[in-house]
Amino acid sequence: MIATIDTNVLVSGLFAKVKGADTTPPQMVVNMLVNSLLTPCYNDAIIAEYAGVLHRPKFPFSDDLVDFLVQGICKAGMAVSPLISKRTFTDEEDRKFYDVAKTIGSVLVTGNTKHFPKEPWILTPREFVDRFQGDGR
Repeated sequence: MIATIDTNVLVSGLFAKVKGADTTPPQMVVNMLVNSLLTPCYNDAIIAEYAGVLHRPKFPFSDDLVDFLVQGICKAGMAVSPLISKRTFTDEEDRKFYDVAKTIGSVLVTGNTKHFPKEPWILTPREFVDRFQGDGR
């Protein structure tokens, strides 16, 4: 399965990991990434956002953990040269995730579905995990 993962999912998943949780939907998405159960789609702007956000001092993530995750996404993932959509976004920073997912035909996993157009391929982490696990919710 291929997926474009919004940064907020990685932040939430890593927070859960730091706190010792392993069953939150964002943590499950991070586990899928780490265990090569999905192929992440990205472009240079997405990778730059991942690294920039996850390395912020306000987050309790070690540099080694962040570098491991970001490098793993680059190594196991699919680099995409997206077509730029003509959609209007409240926050233009969200466009890169939408355009990569739409160009490659992947799902987009985000904790902020309200920031994106209503599309059946834009999923919350819970919806993504449920679909991946095949229970159809």
